[in-house]
Amino acid sequence: YKDDPYDRVWAPAVRKHGLIDVASDAPHIRTGILDRPPYAVLQNAMTAVNPSDRIKFRLQFPPVNFNIYLSMYFSEVAMLNTTTEKRSFQLLIDDEPVLDSPIVPPYGSCLEVYDSNITVFSNITFALAPMEESTLPPIINAMEIFLIGDLLEDGTDSKDVEGLLILQSAFGVLQDWSGDPCLPKPYSWEWIECNSDPRPRVTALYLSSFDLTGVVPDFSTMDALETIDFHNNTLKGPIPEFLATLPNLKQLNLAINEFSGPVPDSLSKKIGLNLVVTGNPDLCTSGNSCKTYTSSSLTE
Repeated sequence: YKDDPYDRVWAPAVRKHGLIDVASDAPHIRTGILDRPPYAVLQNAMTAVNPSDRIKFRLQFPPVNFNIYLSMYFSEVAMLNTTTEKRSFQLLIDDEPVLDSPIVPPYGSCLEVYDSNITVFSNITFALAPMEESTLPPIINAMEIFLIGDLLEDGTDSKDVEGLLILQSAFGVLQDWSGDPCLPKPYSWEWIECNSDPRPRVTALYLSSFDLTGVVPDFSTMDALETIDFHNNTLKGPIPEFLATLPNLKQLNLAINEFSGPVPDSLSKKIGLNLVVTGNPDLCTSGNSCKTYTSSSLTE
């Protein structure tokens, strides 16, 4: 909406059975409340057909627990006869009231009801339920929901982002992943593992059977890696020596590829490293010595 001071996008609600749209007849609606909804949003509302009916919200949350900021906006659509008409209702979460007093929408202005920290899960329910004394059904003009992130999270460490971009540049199959690699925590990229530091570090690469082809690029900036799994791909060329410089590396699986040449001593002798290189027929190991040609002879 062009008159929204925060440039938000407001989408119309999907009206379900038992709900109808109504328009406000107020000549003017004051909007100067906390989150300042645009005037156009408050000119229309959704209400139940019968005074005793609830408005139920079936929101599709992921199957993980996380916190949200919920804000609801209410404005009466008609001047009520206070003798015979009354509209009041309660906000229910999982059928439990959450407000100390009922919601009574004002005519010609707006009431905002919000909760800045609600823990939600996949089957949580929200509803607006009429009070016993109410002669009119619940009504709502608009609603906003925001995911609450950890204020201490600054995004994945730039050294890991740099290394992941190098991998994506080398292997096109990895370019389908975008955004922050580690955050939000339930939605990190599926082939990495991150720690829980305030600025998360990538601690594992799980790239087994990803149809990776070609030479492994230098991603030595990812110095928090503990596990690298490249097995069952078509990776070629010598095993990169930079892998031995990763200070925290404990597991390195390069099996079933097309690596060639000798296994770097820096890797084979790295203390605390579990190195797997089986299934690389052109690779020189202790049981398969390297053959090199000179101008006068073949040595082994």
